[in-house]
Amino acid sequence: MNPVRPCLVQGLLIDIGGSNRVKKIIITISIIILSTFIFADQTTDTYFHRGIQKYLKKDIDGAISDVEKAMSFGATEKKVNAFLVKMLIERGTVLFNNKQYQDALPYFEKAKKHDPENKEVEKIIGIISEKLKPQTIVQELVITHDRQQDTATMELLKSA
Repeated sequence: MNPVRPCLVQGLLIDIGGSNRVKKIIITISIIILSTFIFADQTTDTYFHRGIQKYLKKDIDGAISDVEKAMSFGATEKKVNAFLVKMLIERGTVLFNNKQYQDALPYFEKAKKHDPENKEVEKIIGIISEKLKPQTIVQELVITHDRQQDTATMELLKSA
């Protein structure tokens, strides 16, 4: 009779028995699981710190991209989210001040997604939306005018 040999794997106490093959499988699975967690933490930290370095070098878009990657790997700390929101607002503000409203809007919308309680971001999105409305109306008028002109030209050609 084989003695019972308990093994602690991921918090579960199981009997691994006497089989070397079972032991190797359990050890392999444990190593894979642990390395996945370790790798994810390193990747998250790597992207976050790389984002900070890019931010300090004034590469805001690169910094935003890296911090978003850190979050996609599971970074959930408030400081990571707050830093991302800060950069999004900063980049959006630069574009807004340069009257690049169409380009600024996605930055503020992302900031709103990550910080839904931020009333200032909501207010700026409203301002940008208002500033973009006249452009949309003018574009629609130009398209309508062009279509009417094309129709009138076709009618003149048909009657000639």
